[in-house]
Amino acid sequence: MKIMDIYNPKIEVTKENFVEYLDAVSRHPDVINAHRKWEDLDQEWKDITKHSNDDIEIMLAATKVRIAKEEKDAIFDHISRLAEEASEKVNIIEEYNKETIGKCSAIADVEELSVAWHETRKKGIGGSSLSELLGFHWKSRPGNMVYMDEQELDAHWLKTSIEKCTSVEHVYNPDSGVLYRGHKVEPALITRYALTHNKRVAVSKATWQGEDDVQVINLDGIILDDNGDPEGILECKTSSREWTWQDGVPIHYRCQVLWYLRALGFKYADVAVKFDTGVFEVYRVYANETVDGTEDTYPIEHYVPQLMERWEEVLFFKNNHKELWGESNLLNKELDMIAQISLGDILEESDIKILTDADAFLLSFKAPYERMDKCFTKPVSAQIQINREINQYYSQRSQPIFYDTLDIMDSLQPFKGDMLDLVEELNSVIAIDTATYKELIQYDDMPEEIINASALRRAVDVEPGRSDFTSIEEFHNWLKEKEK
Repeated sequence: MKIMDIYNPKIEVTKENFVEYLDAVSRHPDVINAHRKWEDLDQEWKDITKHSNDDIEIMLAATKVRIAKEEKDAIFDHISRLAEEASEKVNIIEEYNKETIGKCSAIADVEELSVAWHETRKKGIGGSSLSELLGFHWKSRPGNMVYMDEQELDAHWLKTSIEKCTSVEHVYNPDSGVLYRGHKVEPALITRYALTHNKRVAVSKATWQGEDDVQVINLDGIILDDNGDPEGILECKTSSREWTWQDGVPIHYRCQVLWYLRALGFKYADVAVKFDTGVFEVYRVYANETVDGTEDTYPIEHYVPQLMERWEEVLFFKNNHKELWGESNLLNKELDMIAQISLGDILEESDIKILTDADAFLLSFKAPYERMDKCFTKPVSAQIQINREINQYYSQRSQPIFYDTLDIMDSLQPFKGDMLDLVEELNSVIAIDTATYKELIQYDDMPEEIINASALRRAVDVEPGRSDFTSIEEFHNWLKEKEK
């Protein structure tokens, strides 16, 4: 039977057969074949990008990766839903409803990934970003640490300041892909751990704060002793790259659980991981270990003073937004462009939503997965523009969306002419970025209204202290204040 035909209600899942069922679903031939196909094509694409100067060859290789990823996502999304449903049937995960846990106190009890949840997490530093904020490069491995230079570390802290100073107005929770699956499969990982380790495990929606206010944490699972009292934590992970765990828990996850253990005062954390090969593993991390588990680094406590010093800078920026604008080129570089697009009241309130929706639409086609070299995005964004976006918005919107199709490779220069001819026929156009905007305004016969989408998004989404405008009038009032 194909994995996509398996439907949980037809199968009786119990405590006795849950592990066998989960393993069988996770190691079904369709699952393994989808992962191997994506893995092979992904490596092929990487090899081509290293050794080929043929843009079309690179584009085609990347397209194969994207298609393989879409096929893999469909299958892996399905089995993650099966796993979630099976864990609900077994129903052995307990609820933890107390106001304290270890040395931490609950500061919120809200739905995970909601606006309120994100707002609460801005009150301090969680575990997921800690490794970067300590200056550990993502290439670090246990026993082989790689450190950022001072400039790179400063950039991470500046980014953190912007995030902590910006209100969360809207939240997009994906219904497919890695983040979606991680959320869905978590109850199954907790259930599997409880059954295979003969442990009681509880969950809590609470966000916890340590004795140091900077420690703000959320827990996947709380390991209970025989009396029902917390004794450790369970952190759940999924991974498509099994080799990154060959030396044990990766550095960024070690930093995360060590930060949690320090806040709680607990002695150990178990990290349960499901690999895309269908393999399940559990790793233990003790609170007194160093961040990489060797003598090359120190226990987490050693790094707290530098974190606290940096956090004081973040708190300063939260109360002094103008200084944060002055520090960040990201926030400053397009203020002139924002002024230009505001002239003449050419924008309406609906334009902001059009830009947001169009961005989400195109991004889903630009890359085979989250991190992709720019060599792929140029030709594919051009093709998608002509085939999909212009036709869609030309027929449905008064202001069609024009994306970054001007700065394309030599092999697609004839296509550029076709695009410019099409743009000339429009009443108004929205350029995807400042480079496209500047080039468009140089041409004759262009529409009178050319909006710089990048500048608009910078105003709408990035200003510290807010993430949205409720009306175009509010946008103009904000702009006038900035120009004073």
